[in-house]
Amino acid sequence: MLYWNYEEILNIFKELNFNRFIERFNLLDFQDKKENEKLFNIVEKDIIDILKIVEKQKKFIYYLNKTVNKYSENIIKKNINSISIFNIEEDEIYYIKIENLEEFLVKFKEIFESDIIEKYGINLSEDYVFLREHGVILNNMVFDAELAGYILNSTNKSTLKRW
Repeated sequence: MLYWNYEEILNIFKELNFNRFIERFNLLDFQDKKENEKLFNIVEKDIIDILKIVEKQKKFIYYLNKTVNKYSENIIKKNINSISIFNIEEDEIYYIKIENLEEFLVKFKEIFESDIIEKYGINLSEDYVFLREHGVILNNMVFDAELAGYILNSTNKSTLKRW
């Protein structure tokens, strides 16, 4: 099987101003992924350790990865598959695959409901409704990246939709 050196191809295409080919082959996406890999360490940690870190920092910077579930009876017709949590002090990202939603909510309920711990995320309004339907009240929401993107450019329909 033939493997491409995407980095080398991207550099050549940039040099030749082949911008359409860069777009067509999604080479900028590859570059973004490579740069993100260099910026943060993706670390495996025990959930208890992650919860202690969040409680100590008093900041919960997270992203709930959801997929559509059109058969759900809830208002938000999605399932949570995983959560990514950013540790600002160590520049680390913790990824937790959610096998059992109820177990996850029991462990994280205190964090989500805390008035002391600040919440930062993407599309917090959807998270609020989803969590509320499952008996968790999301408190102390400080920053929503999707809302900020809308405020900066309300005419752009694709603001953060790639998430």
